[in-house]
Amino acid sequence: LQVASLVFGSGSTGSGSGVLSGAGSLVALVGNGFSQGSLNRLEVGGWGQGQFTVSDGATLDGRANASACVGEFHYCNNFIGNAAGSTSTFTVTGSGSSASLLRGFVVGGLAVFHPPIDTFTFGTPGGTTRGRVEVLAGGSLTTDFGSVGVAPGGGSPMGTERSLGEVAIDGAGSVWRLTGATLDATGARLSTGEHRNAVASLSVTNGGLLLIDGKAGQQNGVGLSTGGGRTDMLISGAGSTLQYLGDAGYLNVGRSNGSARLVVNAGGAVDNPFYVSVGRDGSFGDLVVDGVGSRLSLTGTASVAALGSAQNPVMDIGRNGTGQVTVSNGARIELLATEARVNGPQLSVGRDAASAGALTISGVGSTVALSAQSVLAGGGPGEAVNPFVRVGRDGSGPLTING
Repeated sequence: LQVASLVFGSGSTGSGSGVLSGAGSLVALVGNGFSQGSLNRLEVGGWGQGQFTVSDGATLDGRANASACVGEFHYCNNFIGNAAGSTSTFTVTGSGSSASLLRGFVVGGLAVFHPPIDTFTFGTPGGTTRGRVEVLAGGSLTTDFGSVGVAPGGGSPMGTERSLGEVAIDGAGSVWRLTGATLDATGARLSTGEHRNAVASLSVTNGGLLLIDGKAGQQNGVGLSTGGGRTDMLISGAGSTLQYLGDAGYLNVGRSNGSARLVVNAGGAVDNPFYVSVGRDGSFGDLVVDGVGSRLSLTGTASVAALGSAQNPVMDIGRNGTGQVTVSNGARIELLATEARVNGPQLSVGRDAASAGALTISGVGSTVALSAQSVLAGGGPGEAVNPFVRVGRDGSGPLTING
C-alpha cells in the first residue's frame, strides 16, 4: 500500500485503529507535506482516539519519496497525538518489524485552531493529549528527531492544555534510533518536557536500546525536560542502554527550568556521550546509577566543527541549576579520554555561582573514575591533558563518599 498520509482518529469524536502485520507487508508514506490532506505523513490520534500497530515483520516506510518533502512549507511531520484532546498509541513489535519516519516525531501534540482567530476548528481548547509509543520484542523505530511532552501550539491555544507523553522500549533487539535530519545536516535530537504543562515518561528495559546515531560536525543528544516540564526516565536491566554514536553526544538531565530524574539500575547503561549535565539553567536534575554492572560511561568526544574546539568528556552537576547524582551499590561513572584535546576529562560539582550540586558515592564497589590515556611516549608537548575534579567552583558542591 502506498499513500500520501495515514491518519487514525482524525475528528474530535473519531476512533481509528490499524494493524500492519506479517513479513513482506509494507505501507509506504509518500506525501509531500504541502498538499491539502497530507501536511503530516503519520497521525495516530489526529484529534480523537488512535491506535496503530506494526507487527510480525511488517514495514512502515515513512521515508519513501523523501525528496518530495524538500522545500518551504513541506512539513512531512509525524504525530502520536496531534490535536489537544487526542489519545493515541503507536506500537512496533516483533523481530523484523520496523517503522522509519522523516522530520518531526511528536508524542503528545497540543495543536489548537478555532475561530475567530483561525478559519477552521481542530483541537480542544484546554484539552489533554495522551500519546504513547511502544517498541517491543525486537521491533525497530527510526526517526530524524523526537519530542515527548510538548508545548501548546497551533493558532489559538488557551495555554492550559496538557501534554502527557510516554515511550517504552522493551526487550532484546528493540531499538528506537534517532539519526538527525534525512534531508539536511541537522544533528539527532530527543527532547522531552518542553513546556511547564508537559510530562514525559521514558523506559528502556530488558535489553532495549535508545540509540542516538548522530551526525559528524553536529551536536547530537538527549534533553530531559528542556522547557519547564517534568521527565522521568528509567534504564533498567542488563543490555538496556542509551547509546551515543557520532559527534558531540550530550545528555542534559533537567534544563531550562524543568525537572528531570534519570535512574540507571540493574545493569543498565549510558554509553559514549561527550557531555552530561545534571541540573542546568534553572532546572532540577536527579541522576541515580545503582547496582553492580550499571554504568554511565563518558567516552565520546566533540569535534571543532560541532563545538568550536576539540574536546574530551565533561560532566557538570549543578550548572546554573540544582543537580544531585548518586552512585550506589557497586555502580560506576567514568570519564575516559584517549586523545590529546584542549581538555582532559572534567567533573564539576556546583559549577557556577547560581548552582547547587551534590555527588554521593555509596556502597562497596561504587566508583567514579576519571582517566586520560597517555598519547606520547615519555610525555611532553602534545600529551593528553590530565583529568580533574572541582567541587564547588563558584556554587555549592558537597561530595560525600561512604561505605
